[in-house]
Amino acid sequence: ISGYWQSEKYFKKYSRELKQMFTPKYQMSFACKEYIRQASNCNSVAVHVRRGDYNKIGICIKEEYYHEAIMEIMNRVDNPIFFVFSDDIAAAQKILNIKNANFIYVKYESLNLTLDDFFILKSCKHQIIANSTFSWWAAWLNDNDNKYVICPEYKYWKGDYYPKEWIKIKCE
Repeated sequence: ISGYWQSEKYFKKYSRELKQMFTPKYQMSFACKEYIRQASNCNSVAVHVRRGDYNKIGICIKEEYYHEAIMEIMNRVDNPIFFVFSDDIAAAQKILNIKNANFIYVKYESLNLTLDDFFILKSCKHQIIANSTFSWWAAWLNDNDNKYVICPEYKYWKGDYYPKEWIKIKCE
């Protein structure tokens, strides 16, 4: 048996239990709590721009995907605030050079930076995800019943990889 098993068909009927399991059981940083508070008080959209190891192996999503995804959100959500998560904020700022869009680049210090990022991502009302299981799970575990999730339809990330209600944008 091989594969990522990343299809909700394997666990959708347990979504409530899974969402309860994915609640923080550690002391979040003050900055994390503040970002979650901000995200809760606006039309927040998490944007995950994964670079790092993906850049080295050549599978980063092109900037056209992010531009199209942001325009899609701006057509659906009033006054969205885009919370940007990246392992290369400088590259994300270049990629997301979009006029009339309000970006907050999530940067802070924490002893549990990855976990804090995950819970902030999950707390945003909507998501624009990368070709990454990290942002996939944050979007899937999001509790907003009216969320929009924009996802890249990219090589292996096709078929039942994404829930049917997620909005797919072709990437190559």
